[in-house]
Amino acid sequence: MTQAPMENTIADFSRMVLDYEIGTIVMLNNLEEECESFPQYWPQHGTKMYGDVTVELVQTTDVDNIIARQFEVTKQGTRRIVFHLQHLTWENKCIPADPQTVLNLIDEVQKYQQKSGNSPIVVQCSNGVGRSGTFCAIASCLERVKQEQVLDVFQTVKSIRVNRPGAVETLV
Repeated sequence: MTQAPMENTIADFSRMVLDYEIGTIVMLNNLEEECESFPQYWPQHGTKMYGDVTVELVQTTDVDNIIARQFEVTKQGTRRIVFHLQHLTWENKCIPADPQTVLNLIDEVQKYQQKSGNSPIVVQCSNGVGRSGTFCAIASCLERVKQEQVLDVFQTVKSIRVNRPGAVETLV
């Protein structure tokens, strides 16, 4: 989980994708939210350099409130295909208007994970804790139910917060 890259950290974010062999990026924020703007860390079309990393937009597909993009990320001969899934309708500090859209996103992530060989995932939102933590908690709970037939939301959130304090924000 991470916050959205800032203008001066896009090159670092791109290097992280290569260094950690990220296969899928889940983006839970829009580029414009409330009174805040976030830089676009991929080219609108074609290729763009971010520091010493080249990012090429290969393909874009719209699927029910999700924009799926495919990037080719390269640096000094190292090349990686990265899938980028952006959820469009989950507003900051709100619950999704239609929770099914989050479940659809989890299904899409799983499909793209198979294409990427189950490489690591980066989940990012504006601040890196609210929507990102909630998404990870929901996905973890669903996976645990599939594997163990156990649903323990409290322990899942507690475990996530050990690694990312403040994750899964609450109003209290």
